Amino acid sequence: MAIPTSSEGSRRLATLRSRPATAPATSHRPAAQRTVTPADALPVVLALAALACLPMVVRATRLDGMGGLGLATVLPLWAWAAIVLAVVACATEILRARPRSAVLVGTTAVLVLCTTGLPSLVESAARVPSAWVHLGFIEAIVETGQIPSGVDSRFAWPGFFAQWAWLSEASGGLALDGVLRWTPPVVVAVWAVAVHAIARPLLGGVRGPWVAVWLFLGANWIEQDYFSPQATVIVLTLALLACLVGPLATTRGDPAGGTWPVPAPDSPRAPWLRRIVATALLPVRRPDRDVDQVLLTWAVVALCLVTVVIDHPLTPFALGAQLVLLALAGRFWGRWLVVVLVVVELTWFVLGAREFWTSRLDLAIGDLGDLVGALAEALFGRFVGDPGQLVIKAGRVVMALATVALAVAGAWVRRRRNGSWLIALLAAVPAGLVLGQSYGGEILLRVLLYSLPFLAVLGAEAIREAARRRPRAGPVVLTVGLVALFASLVVLRGGNEAYLGVTAREVAVSREVLDAAPPGARILRLANTGPMRLTRAADTVQVGSAPECARLGDDVVGCLRRDRPDIVLVLPSMEAEGVVLHNAPPGWSRAAVNAILATGQYRALRDDGDIVVLGREVPR
Repeated sequence: MAIPTSSEGSRRLATLRSRPATAPATSHRPAAQRTVTPADALPVVLALAALACLPMVVRATRLDGMGGLGLATVLPLWAWAAIVLAVVACATEILRARPRSAVLVGTTAVLVLCTTGLPSLVESAARVPSAWVHLGFIEAIVETGQIPSGVDSRFAWPGFFAQWAWLSEASGGLALDGVLRWTPPVVVAVWAVAVHAIARPLLGGVRGPWVAVWLFLGANWIEQDYFSPQATVIVLTLALLACLVGPLATTRGDPAGGTWPVPAPDSPRAPWLRRIVATALLPVRRPDRDVDQVLLTWAVVALCLVTVVIDHPLTPFALGAQLVLLALAGRFWGRWLVVVLVVVELTWFVLGAREFWTSRLDLAIGDLGDLVGALAEALFGRFVGDPGQLVIKAGRVVMALATVALAVAGAWVRRRRNGSWLIALLAAVPAGLVLGQSYGGEILLRVLLYSLPFLAVLGAEAIREAARRRPRAGPVVLTVGLVALFASLVVLRGGNEAYLGVTAREVAVSREVLDAAPPGARILRLANTGPMRLTRAADTVQVGSAPECARLGDDVVGCLRRDRPDIVLVLPSMEAEGVVLHNAPPGWSRAAVNAILATGQYRALRDDGDIVVLGREVPR
C-alpha cells in the first residue's frame, strides 16, 4: 500500500474542501422554515369554531317548557353544531400520521365543555339538589366549627365537607355557588387526565389511550360528577390506580431476570387453581425506578387511600377489590398498601363512623336476603315517569349494555393477544358491591362508575383491533361513532333537567325562607328536588315527603297532618318533578296549595304564581 506524500495529501484535502457540502438525505427542514399546512391547522380551527358556537347556545336556549326528554328538547342547533365540530376536531387530530399531544389535550377540553359543560353554560345555578345539600353541610361546619352530630349520616365521612369548610374560611367566606355550578365539567376534565394516565401503560401507543378517554367521557351519563364526596374520591381513586399501573407497575418472575419455566407444548394443562397458586407464589420483580421515586409514589398512594376512606363509605370497598386483584396478580410493587387500606378502613369505621353504625347498623351491613329486591329496584324501579322519561331511562340502559359489550369484545382481543384477563377482572370486581344494599337502586350506577375506566380501556382495545382489520373504513366509523356517542351523552345526561335543574331565583327564595325561619323550624317541600338544606342544615328540619302525596293525588292535607311543618315551600322544579316523574296532572302543586290554604291552618307568606311560601297559622 502506497503512502501518499505530504504534497499529495495537501492536494486531496484541497479538493475535498472545494466540493460543495451536500445535506444528508434524512435531514429535516429547520424549525424556522417549517410551514403550517391546512391539515395541521384543521383540528384547531374546528375546535375554535365549536367554542364560537357556545355564546349563541347560551343566548338561544330557553329552559321553560322542558318535558320528560329534558335538555335536548330546548337546545338550539348551535349546540349540536358545537358537539359535531368538537368531535370532528378530536377525530381529525387522532387520525393524523403523528397526533400532537397538545392539540389532543385542547380538543378534548373543548369536547368536555361542549357536552358535559352544557348545563353549566345554559343554566343560572348548579343542578342536582344534593349539591346544595352538601353546601349546607359545609356552612354548618363553618358556623359551628365542628362536625354536627345527629344531622345526617354523611357526616360520618366528613373529609370532603371539612376540606371545603376550611377553603371557604381561608378565602374569607367565599360564596361557593359558582363552584357548584362549574364542578361537573372541571371534575370530568380531571377524570379524563387520570383515565389517560391509566390507559397509556395498559394500551401503549398514542391513539389507543385517547380513544379510551373519549369512550370514558362519552359513556359517563351517570352524573356522579357534581359537587360531592363521590366526585372527589373518584379523582383520588383514578390517581391511585394510575400510580399502580404506572410508576409502581411490575410483573412476577425471578428478581434476577428469569421467568417461571414454561411447560412443554404437549404437556397436559394444569388445573386452574394450581395455575393461580403457582402464579401467586412467583416473586414480584422490583420496578426499574429510583428509590426516591418509589418512596414518593408510595406516600402519594397511601395519602390517597386515607383520604378516600374518610371521604366516602362505598368507594373504599370497590377500590379495595381492585387493589387486592392487582396484588394477587403481582402487578405493582408494594402489596402492603392493601394492609394500609384495610387498617385505615376498620379504624375509621369503628371510631370515626361510630355514630352511624351504632344507630343504623342495618345500613352498615346491608341485607343479603334482599339482594333480588335491590337488583329489581336498581333495574326496574327507576322506570317511572312520562313517555319522555321512559325513553331516557331505556337509553341509559342501552348505553350501559353497549359499553359492556364493547368491553367484552376488547377483553377477548386482549386475551388472544397476551393471554391476560386482568383488565376485564378489574372492571368486573366492583360488581360485588351489589351485596351491600344501603344504596338501594343506585348501587348499579356506582358499580358502572367504578368499572368505567377499565371498560373504556377494553373498548379502545376492541376499536383498535377493528381499525387494524378494516383500515379504510376505520376513520369514518370512528368519527361517526364518536358523534353519535356524544350526542347521546347530551340527551341522556340532560334527561332529568326538567326537575333537577335549579334556577338562581329558586336559590335566592330558598335562602330567604331559611334565613327567616326560627331555630328548630320544620320546613316541608312538596317534592324531593329544589335547592333545599343549602343553609341552616343543623338547626332546622327540612324534609321532602310530598312525592307520595303527588302520587296519591288528593292526600296533601294528610301529609301535612303527618309532618306538621311550620313552613311549606313550593318551587317550579317541584311542580316539574310531579308532572314528569310521577305523572301528576299539570298544576298539581297549585291544587295542593289551595287544599292547604283551605284547612285554615296556613297562610300565604309569598305567592309569585310558580313560587309559593306558606306559613303555619296555629301552633303545633
